[in-house]
Amino acid sequence: MFEPVKKRFHKIVLHYNKFNLKEIFIFATLLIIFTLLGYFWKHFFDYKIFGVHVLEPVYVFLTRYIVLSSYWLLKTIFAIPISYVIDTSRLYFSDVSFLYVYHGCSGLKEMAMFLFLILFFPGRWLMKLWFIPVSLVLIYLMAILRIVFLGLVYKYQPTWFHFIHVYLFNLLFFLLFFIMWLAWIKWFSGKKPLISEPDLKPNEY
Repeated sequence: MFEPVKKRFHKIVLHYNKFNLKEIFIFATLLIIFTLLGYFWKHFFDYKIFGVHVLEPVYVFLTRYIVLSSYWLLKTIFAIPISYVIDTSRLYFSDVSFLYVYHGCSGLKEMAMFLFLILFFPGRWLMKLWFIPVSLVLIYLMAILRIVFLGLVYKYQPTWFHFIHVYLFNLLFFLLFFIMWLAWIKWFSGKKPLISEPDLKPNEY
């Protein structure tokens, strides 16, 4: 009774594995290369080019608007009495209680990683011209939502803060990366779909 279903499932799995081993290998390789290049740049050059810290202006710009956006959402949508100080990138819940939005929260690292991934991943450049900006905006919005959610946790459930900040949102960012990568491979790269329509048609046994 279940033999046709078992054979159909087995064929789809074999097709998926055969078609995607190359893509998965490229994906993993690019992430490893990006991580190694970032480590090398940080520890030997302190993110500087010819002595100039080229990332600092970008960090400051992105962090500024994350602070402003998070402040507006927390105060307007969630009605939390809150203030901010742009120069120190802090959201104040009281005179002594604040959330510090440091540069690592700007989403720049995640955006740079995904930009590197898609730039060097196989696919049509015409599609990359719009897919990359849309993806970077989604990552930046995710960075804003992270600070908003952490602000809510800090306000109402501070004991959860460490777990959510360190583990949950790292997992969510990885999930977002994976979904966007799958979207690129399946719909936008110009390559053959992961599983073609004929493969989903029942076989005659």
